[in-house]
Amino acid sequence: MNIEEINREFTANKNLYEHLKTEALFILEPALEQTEIKLHLVSSRIKTLDSFLDKVQRKNLKKPFEELDSLLGNYGSRMIAAFLTALLALSPCQASNRISDAQKKDFIQLLKTLPVEGEFYSDAAIDKAGRYLPVLFALTEKDIEKYDIYPFLALSRGLCDRKVHRDYAVRHFAEIRHPMLKFGWGAMLFNAGASSPEIVQFLRSALESEQESKILSEILGPKYNDFRRRVNAYPYAKRRRAASITIHSTRPSPASLSSSSSLGYLACGVLALGGLIRALAALYY
Repeated sequence: MNIEEINREFTANKNLYEHLKTEALFILEPALEQTEIKLHLVSSRIKTLDSFLDKVQRKNLKKPFEELDSLLGNYGSRMIAAFLTALLALSPCQASNRISDAQKKDFIQLLKTLPVEGEFYSDAAIDKAGRYLPVLFALTEKDIEKYDIYPFLALSRGLCDRKVHRDYAVRHFAEIRHPMLKFGWGAMLFNAGASSPEIVQFLRSALESEQESKILSEILGPKYNDFRRRVNAYPYAKRRRAASITIHSTRPSPASLSSSSSLGYLACGVLALGGLIRALAALYY
């Protein structure tokens, strides 16, 4: 496709993209208002022709409208919030199984460049890596089988020291794919007092397994016995065990089935936009 053809198609479809942009915001803004997420701004724009042509040339695209749609299908509207936690709360729209291999590889390469202080990563490194937490959680054993696990655990230590990342980790603990990272985050969150029934139950099950308890003992060192005592004594664990018995012996009530949070509905609503967001993406970014 030459520049003249791109110009014609861009001009012919720009009004359609403007309409789709308006429709996307019309759907997103009311959905966000129904949640507890406080957003300062939700905005959008359509690229200029010069900007669009520049991207086509930089990426050497032969069929730009098709290829950019594929490359940028995960992008949507740009949002600004007062607090990072508000944006992290939107992450159900980007669950771990939606993290691409390219994102994982980029993160692994980034990890090699982050500044360290002694055995740990510096504050500047943690500042830079914080937004990659969903990618870190999505890593599998296969993704990093050729690498030492220590840098990933060391980065996790620095991230867990910050409340915003602890809060995210508690909400998305189930998304941690790598066993060693899950053990590490589970132990760190529990020790930081940022636990949940899910995390306590995970730790209790691990402590009851000879193989998994050995891994925890290697992570915790001399603090292992005290850690084990505190996990087993934690009240969440007792309540979770009783609840699990109830779940297996009764059918769920209609009330329990309808108790999904508004954020859950938001995630479904945003994902349902699918082709609409993909259509916007080629001209938006």
